[in-house]
Amino acid sequence: MFKKELIMKPNTAIHCDTLEKAEKLCAWADSVGLRGCTGKYIGDGGWDTYRDKVCYDFIKGGFAEIEFFKNRNYKVLKLDEVLEKNKVEQLKELLKSMTLKEVGEAGISKDIYKSLVGNINIVENKPEFDDHYWFIEDLGDVVESTWKNDKSDNFRYSQCNIFNSRFDAKKWLEHINSKDKIQKTFDWIERYVVLNSSSDDQRHHYVYYDYDNKKWYTSRSYARQNNRVYMSEEMANKIINML
Repeated sequence: MFKKELIMKPNTAIHCDTLEKAEKLCAWADSVGLRGCTGKYIGDGGWDTYRDKVCYDFIKGGFAEIEFFKNRNYKVLKLDEVLEKNKVEQLKELLKSMTLKEVGEAGISKDIYKSLVGNINIVENKPEFDDHYWFIEDLGDVVESTWKNDKSDNFRYSQCNIFNSRFDAKKWLEHINSKDKIQKTFDWIERYVVLNSSSDDQRHHYVYYDYDNKKWYTSRSYARQNNRVYMSEEMANKIINML
């Protein structure tokens, strides 16, 4: 399941950004007889402590926040980088790198492509003259057009606003609308903390969004980062209950 030769290299840490990934990696480590400082990895508290920043060093048998390993010149690998992928997963990766035009030339229907990959496929190369494409208007409508290589076409291409299908355009629109909503929530959290915190609050907690599970969580960290809003544990739990 995992490439042990990569995981067990010196000064290498494996980053797990979701609970599911952390549990999968820890279960594998326990199954092959690896042990941490406290024994088995399942239930070791790594995810509870560092959440989406947790990394594991299986040679030294410990875990820490990703910044800890980066500051010590470790090579930090994502879990996907150490997974042994079967032929189906390899095919999916190949399809993700192709445009719909290339997929069609390979004899694969769009429906099969989308059922296997289900990803957003933005056009990487300019369409051929008279090729059909889709783009997103300023008001959020998905519109079909024909490539004439004119000023409008090239402007949309420069803005990555060229899609192979209406499906892809709508999928991307849903994604950016979701990101905008999450960013507005982060802005609200920062405003709430500023207006409701006192100078003597113990601020070691922060709130973050897990894109895989589509949920908000709170975590603790003593290593400060500029892109986080730190607050007391009480306030972090209060905000989570309000979201």
